[in-house]
Amino acid sequence: MNPWILLVPSALALQVQAAQSFTNAPGISFVRVPAGTFVMGTRDLDAVVLELPDGNADTVRDETPAHTVVFPQGFYLGETEVTRAQWVEIMNTRPGPAPEWQRKDWRRLPVVSVSWFDVQAFIERLNRRDPAYHYRLPRACSHSVNRP
Repeated sequence: MNPWILLVPSALALQVQAAQSFTNAPGISFVRVPAGTFVMGTRDLDAVVLELPDGNADTVRDETPAHTVVFPQGFYLGETEVTRAQWVEIMNTRPGPAPEWQRKDWRRLPVVSVSWFDVQAFIERLNRRDPAYHYRLPRACSHSVNRP
């Protein structure tokens, strides 16, 4: 499973509104993403396909059409994926391949092999433990499609 990150809407993080980053009580660092827009995807699928090792357009077809993504409000996003140390701190479990937990650097590795339900339980516990903020997973922003 993919590592995941946490989001704190800036409206609920008033004490750090002006800050570019902060670290919460459990030690998770967040960086500010300001309101704004960016273009997601590509207008030139042929150019992208030329750069692919296998030249298979099907692997990147979902990157078209290019479209504008709008963030009407700024927010704070987890600086990294949730680490194994942070997961253990909140959940007191050790998911994922056992050999990876034997590594000397296991604390900094991203947590893996957790379900959406596991993640929701983590967020619920984190919100109870650190009520100064409201944590959630990122969700879709408004998109406007640029038609050629």
